[in-house]
Amino acid sequence: MSAPAQAPRVVIAGGGVAALEAVLALRSVIDQQVTIELLSPQERFTYRPLTVLEPFAGQEAWSFELERFAADQDVRYRQDGLAEVDARGHVALTQGGEELPYSALLLATGTRMHEWLPGALTFGTPGSSEAVRELVEDLELGTVQRVAYAVPPREGWMLPVYELALLTATHLAERGIADRELTLVTPEDEPLAAFGQRASIAVRTLLEQHGIALRTDRYPTAFDAGTLHLVPDGELAVERVVTLPRLEGVPIPGVPHDPEGFVHIDEHGAVDGLQDVYAAGDMTTFPIKQGGIATQMADAAAEAILAQLGLPIEPRPFRLPWARRGLARQIEGGLQGVCRGLRPGELTCGARTQFEVQKERGMRAGTVRGSAGHEQDRVESARLPGEDVDHLDLRRRHALSVNGDKHRTQFHPDFSIGVGFVGEGHPPADHVGPGNPILG
Repeated sequence: MSAPAQAPRVVIAGGGVAALEAVLALRSVIDQQVTIELLSPQERFTYRPLTVLEPFAGQEAWSFELERFAADQDVRYRQDGLAEVDARGHVALTQGGEELPYSALLLATGTRMHEWLPGALTFGTPGSSEAVRELVEDLELGTVQRVAYAVPPREGWMLPVYELALLTATHLAERGIADRELTLVTPEDEPLAAFGQRASIAVRTLLEQHGIALRTDRYPTAFDAGTLHLVPDGELAVERVVTLPRLEGVPIPGVPHDPEGFVHIDEHGAVDGLQDVYAAGDMTTFPIKQGGIATQMADAAAEAILAQLGLPIEPRPFRLPWARRGLARQIEGGLQGVCRGLRPGELTCGARTQFEVQKERGMRAGTVRGSAGHEQDRVESARLPGEDVDHLDLRRRHALSVNGDKHRTQFHPDFSIGVGFVGEGHPPADHVGPGNPILG
């Protein structure tokens, strides 16, 4: 008598937004027929878009334990890091010496941050929220008069620079302080140019309205003695500089990468040259490092994995033009919300995210319901090959909700947990608008 076939096993390496989105995407379609293992060295997930509020709200950004998240989603959680990939043997080796066989492997291990401008306050590094809080207090007292907010000299994680500048300007305006000089310096020819013309126009207008000077086509090379030196020319007399860390790829033995350590993928998230290995998020060569884009990559990879496992679906690719249109709308509404001085109690991050619902309810696999209140036939009808199954048309899954409440969730890329914006043809009248800040 032959031994029963082992259930397919998907290993997801990482503990950030792309990794968790992939878990949610897979579990929204398949239940225990497929074993999912989440591998991450960190204990908690922190919702990074909210960290920009820490200096102003006086409280830490929302986070939760990965172990609890995994239990809620009926996946295995292993607190360990990925050390190497044996793609030929379909085995992921952990830093703790374990060998994890896989049917499909999704890499979402992120990047390494490092400070690049000596003397500047690098937001996102340990202690930086408190340092920004102290800077804002100095601006209030008048002991600091001039501050520059500098975008790093390459595309990447740039949005918080704009948010911090606007939050600071709004904070000062609320206190009747109008004589401080805030300047945003960016190597872009237009602010947030990577997100398209609409986003650029909206951000430029907001900066002007809030008295923030803008210097484009420039980036700093040094900051000393109250002078910020710019390339290709110019300098600024400022007392303080706020910037973001540069992001570096972290090479994984067994995984091809470019000279800077980033991994190249195709439009379905498949890693070049490796079979059944996918990647998503900041670790890829995609130049824009942002939560909403990371979740869209994760959704594309999840659909490709489902197709690889034999489910009758046609996986959809990650689409940059659509992503830019959606992000432009969310940036416009989100930054307007930031400027209106919203506080964490009012923050909605656009559409409600899976993480917010998870925080309030502890959502478990099998609890997703249709937005009209009827059950979605996702877990019960999704079966692996060899069983009677109808074709799964994932394009019909537009607005999902949790436990019957109308909250946007993941898997249809119009409702991504990292940004929560809506795509063409699905106007989010009750969610996206000037009162809904972003971002990530």
